[in-house]
Amino acid sequence: MSDQKKMKEVIDLNKFESITLEEAYKKHRAYVEKYMMGKLKVESFENMSDKDKTRLTKDFIHCLHDELSELLNFVHWKHWKDYSGKKIDNLEAKYEIVDMQHFLFNLCFIFGMDMEEFGRMFNAKLSENVRRQEEGY
Repeated sequence: MSDQKKMKEVIDLNKFESITLEEAYKKHRAYVEKYMMGKLKVESFENMSDKDKTRLTKDFIHCLHDELSELLNFVHWKHWKDYSGKKIDNLEAKYEIVDMQHFLFNLCFIFGMDMEEFGRMFNAKLSENVRRQEEGY
């Protein structure tokens, strides 16, 4: 975000209430359907061709990669640089994580995954990860 204002200069968090992940998913879906479908060059997520799914998946992965890089720039990761006296800007880092979630939601839309299915699959995968660790994975 070096070419833009920091989010804390643009957004007053005190004006916003917390919402659940499911509410965030629904609000983001409404936003994408209202403002982004033309830019994405698709009429709907439900009737996309495999070619469009591939194109958008690739595009959103590139977007996620960019957001990951932006997050990395908020932490002191360069071993050759002296960060003495500098603190990590946790708030700005958190906004990058939120940006990533937007693109993760978009990937859910592409593959028809709602939050109920996501929750079920997340729970199943976490359970499998725990099983693996308990068996010495």
